[in-house]
Amino acid sequence: MRIGRSPGSDITVHDPLVSRVHAVLQPTDDGWEIRDKGSRNGTYVNADQVGRALLREGDTVTVGNADFAFRDTTLVHRPTSAGGGVTADGLGLVVDGHQLLTDVSFTARPGTLTAVIGPPGAGKSSLIALLSGAARPTSGLVTCDGRNLHAGDPSMRSRIAMVPHHDVMHDQLAVEQILGYAAELRLPPDTSAAERRAAINQVIDEADLGAHRAVKAGNLSAGERKRVSVAIELLTGPSLVLFEDATGKPDRGLDRQVMTTARRLADAGRVVVVATQSLAALNLCDQVLLLASGGVAFAGSPADIEQAVSKARWSHAFPREGADAGGGDDADPTDRPDDAPEQPPEAPGEAPERSRRTSLWRQTSMLIRRQVRLIAADRGYLVVMAVLPVVFGALSLVVPHRDNPYEAVQLLVVLNVGAVLMGTATTIRDLVAERGIFRHEHSVGLAVPAYVAAKILVFGLVAIVQTAALTAIAAVGKTAPPGGRCCPIAPSSSCT
Repeated sequence: MRIGRSPGSDITVHDPLVSRVHAVLQPTDDGWEIRDKGSRNGTYVNADQVGRALLREGDTVTVGNADFAFRDTTLVHRPTSAGGGVTADGLGLVVDGHQLLTDVSFTARPGTLTAVIGPPGAGKSSLIALLSGAARPTSGLVTCDGRNLHAGDPSMRSRIAMVPHHDVMHDQLAVEQILGYAAELRLPPDTSAAERRAAINQVIDEADLGAHRAVKAGNLSAGERKRVSVAIELLTGPSLVLFEDATGKPDRGLDRQVMTTARRLADAGRVVVVATQSLAALNLCDQVLLLASGGVAFAGSPADIEQAVSKARWSHAFPREGADAGGGDDADPTDRPDDAPEQPPEAPGEAPERSRRTSLWRQTSMLIRRQVRLIAADRGYLVVMAVLPVVFGALSLVVPHRDNPYEAVQLLVVLNVGAVLMGTATTIRDLVAERGIFRHEHSVGLAVPAYVAAKILVFGLVAIVQTAALTAIAAVGKTAPPGGRCCPIAPSSSCT
């Protein structure tokens, strides 16, 4: 009995994280056995990843985001029940002796939008880190669809999407191109081009980006860029979507756009949790969780929050609400929107085995193609790369020629320094600008060797071309010494 995404499978699972032929269920002398067929995201039995395993009555088999129960020699799909969703029970978090969260409890069901609000330092980002599995609680429990999020079940990670506070995308690429490369990284290797296009079209429609699919990210508004970030995360079909401190500075227009997008995701049946300092559009939420000093000051309906919290405490907690919506230039620089610990404690088994992810060669190929497109799309960058060899080549022509016994050494210095500076100038900006993008992509499976290899191959080729141009300019512009056969290192050197 074949299990997979292919229409010809005995059990067809319509999930982007499921391979075409993901696993097989077959009888053996000892009973029924499930065997993984080299899937990208693995097969799990009772939360343990397996290559093959004998099944017992009632065992839970997980492929992608789908759960099945083994009943009477077959697998029965186990849909998300009314008891699904996310539950936090008595969460506490202590880092370096500092109590960041204390006894935080709430429940978010499928189809609901929860806003986690509070002033800077209240513990919003720390709570989101616990809900995402990026950190583990010092006390308490987080369950997702009835399963312990921090129990070491790697399959849970694929059910959670984190929309980062900072938009992680390349401004030089169009929306459809950004999603195309993200799909290559996140979806199984056996996903066809047609299936990737279908997945991209689906998330574009869901994020309401149809009118912007050919627009470069750098030309989008803040709200549109946020929707692109959401679309990237929706590619894998998560059931829980978290917004990490969605808007760092007061901007009521952007806040409302974020909440409207989050509301749409919740209406599609997902659990959505948004962390924010803003009170804009709370009426779109199903429940509000107000944090103060790491504890729960209020949990309930948005309509009841102002009655439950005194007006004095409310104005003290949100002194800037209603301030300039243009960007918060008057904000106190000491207010940190990200109150999570810089190095949160790791959750045991928080990431799937990277070897199960897309192959290194496939990732390297994708990164090379993306890097070439990025270079070609940045005309200013192309001009700089073309001008640098000319500048340093012209500089070599300034080296005195007549009666200068050190000419060769001086030329070598100019050429070597020029080559080093060209290599630095063409790569340092790219590496610094991509820091946030790399970290986010690494968290979803990008391998460091693939990233480094792609950079070396692309910029190595650029360096070869630039160095060849630099050397050619110097060779054409400088004449060899009379009768010279080699480059002397010192005046007394001889060539034999």
